[in-house]
Amino acid sequence: MRRIETLRAQIEQWPEEFRRVGQELVTSYEQELADMTRQLAQTYEELVLLYDLGERVVTLLDENAVAEVSLQEIGDLLAVEGGCVCLRRDAGQRPEDWVVQNTTRPLSAADERVLHQASAAVLERERPRIVNNVAEAFAVPGTRLCTLLSAPLRVRERTIGVLHVFNKEDGEFRAEDMKLLSTVATQAAIAMDNSRLLALERQRRREVEQTYQATLQALSNALDLRDTETQEHALRVQEYTVRLARELDLTGEHLTNIRRGALLHDIGKIGVPDRILLKPGKLTPEEWKIMTLHPTLGHQMIQGIEFLEKADPIVLYHHERYDGQGYPHGLAGEDIPIDARLFAVADALDAITSERPYRQGQPYAVARAEIEKNAHTQFDPLVVDLFLRVPPEEWEDIRHRVAQALKTASNREDEFVRLVQQIRAERTRLEGNKG
Repeated sequence: MRRIETLRAQIEQWPEEFRRVGQELVTSYEQELADMTRQLAQTYEELVLLYDLGERVVTLLDENAVAEVSLQEIGDLLAVEGGCVCLRRDAGQRPEDWVVQNTTRPLSAADERVLHQASAAVLERERPRIVNNVAEAFAVPGTRLCTLLSAPLRVRERTIGVLHVFNKEDGEFRAEDMKLLSTVATQAAIAMDNSRLLALERQRRREVEQTYQATLQALSNALDLRDTETQEHALRVQEYTVRLARELDLTGEHLTNIRRGALLHDIGKIGVPDRILLKPGKLTPEEWKIMTLHPTLGHQMIQGIEFLEKADPIVLYHHERYDGQGYPHGLAGEDIPIDARLFAVADALDAITSERPYRQGQPYAVARAEIEKNAHTQFDPLVVDLFLRVPPEEWEDIRHRVAQALKTASNREDEFVRLVQQIRAERTRLEGNKG
């Protein structure tokens, strides 16, 4: 501005016949400079918007949130009354069936018809479109849309929807508005597609996890059919082991693997003959030798099941002893995986406090004294210390919760059996009436 003032002062010294031309040139230069300044400011504002928008949408995990943020930002910059997105849910869906969502103001049925027609036009041309006279372009009575700017949401060479803004407050949409909306639509489409892929991956993981749980339950049920004492014992030691693991600050996937291993620790007993597994009295040396094979049998059973491979330490090593006198491999000390060392204490707690056909269950104090006495021999002293840190009432609470859960499950099974019996009785009655 100082330079312009200097030029004007210099022009005042010119001869009169040149002065007017000089002043016109300076005024024109001043106007061009002002226009360039406004354009630079607008470009800067647009770049800031696009950068901020890109930073925000990349962190969003839901396509609705992506659309909402994109419409808010572009609406403020272009000064429009409102906007929305029209999304296609599958490749064969017609534009008139696309979902209109994330509207920034209520839309009438006539407004939605206009937007569906505009989406169809954008889909056909696969490029953005300006309509500065909606009434003339679409001839839909009752619509409150006057001007409309639309851009395709394209990603990976396919159109997943259309981004619309409408009723520009200062008049008509211009080419620079269309360019800006197209850039925003490209960013939004990528973010929306990522959110859809993430949703599909989450669904896949849920389905896989359900399959895992069904497999675990099937294996557990198979053993329960052989030995009716197994189910409650497996659930108790599972929860006891998880509690000890939490005391050691184990979390996440490690905790999941411990839970699975504890539930299936005796799965190898499926391979032990009934005459040995269900024998009420003391086993002979030959029978005991066969019984000690069950950790190895369990290990072999879960080999090749990928999601159970990290549960193997408990299945294979849960009868190892800290002093090396256990089986099947005679491991000692920290050569025994920590999962199995945790489980050994949990298993002892349940064995001592639970009823058996040959003896009554003992109080917690007896179990505590026995576990303390066998630290450094049968049990890892570190795990014994973890066990002693847990209040006795917590162990009793776990035992109670497992019993209640099994009772609820049993009641549901009884209700199902009764329902089946009622259906069979009604079917018999109807067949008798027909006869």
